[in-house]
Amino acid sequence: MIVLDADSIMCGDTMLRMTEIMECRPQIGILQTPPTLLNELKRDHRWCPGNLQHLRLLFTKGIRGIHRALFVNGAMAYGSAFCWFLFLVASFFLEIIISTLLAPTRMLFRAKFVFFTLMGRKISWEAQEQGDVGTPWSAALRVHLGGTIFALCWGMSVFAINRSFFWWLSPILILLLIAIPLSVWFSRLNAGLFVQRRGLLMIPEETAPPGELQTAAKDGPEGPYRRRAALLKTNHAAFITAIVDPNIYTLHNAHD
Repeated sequence: MIVLDADSIMCGDTMLRMTEIMECRPQIGILQTPPTLLNELKRDHRWCPGNLQHLRLLFTKGIRGIHRALFVNGAMAYGSAFCWFLFLVASFFLEIIISTLLAPTRMLFRAKFVFFTLMGRKISWEAQEQGDVGTPWSAALRVHLGGTIFALCWGMSVFAINRSFFWWLSPILILLLIAIPLSVWFSRLNAGLFVQRRGLLMIPEETAPPGELQTAAKDGPEGPYRRRAALLKTNHAAFITAIVDPNIYTLHNAHD
């Protein structure tokens, strides 16, 4: 095997002799940083095969442990970039696939929302669900049944009038017809955990949660109220505040 990067596998004595020569003639041992990005990329292109080749020499007899560590470090300088690229591509395509599967359903409902708004229909404002609550089949059937029937009638009409256009329209119709199982499946906690364990579709707050989120997760939903109650114990107006503040009043009654 031809070693492409001999400098990294030289023995200690050879390195010492080269160091002594470079001290006597420093002009022959100067390796400057590439002046431009293009030069840096050309250099990395030259270095990449040699650094990856070191993995084949990792368990060769006669090589010191520090050299083996350097082999792994050099190979991972390029291998980690390749793995990172694969994760980004996987996340990108997975997000596109999920968005594409849900796009027809979102289109139908948002068109309905616009129509109802223009018609002056009132909307009831309810608290948004933020927990890990999946969508039951009954709820999905109730919400998406109208869209499923609409897609079925739409598809049958287009098929009877213009079959060539029907095949162009079929991806949208199919996704509308399977909106019920898609809505149920994408709401499942196990599906989200499956993707999360593989590091896909994660945001920075999930990979490195800030202090506020860590404190909230540790204290639970009643954490802020508990801290306020603890502070009020040292306040002379604690009793009055417990009566006036509805949050403290509710928390106090809940623990009596």
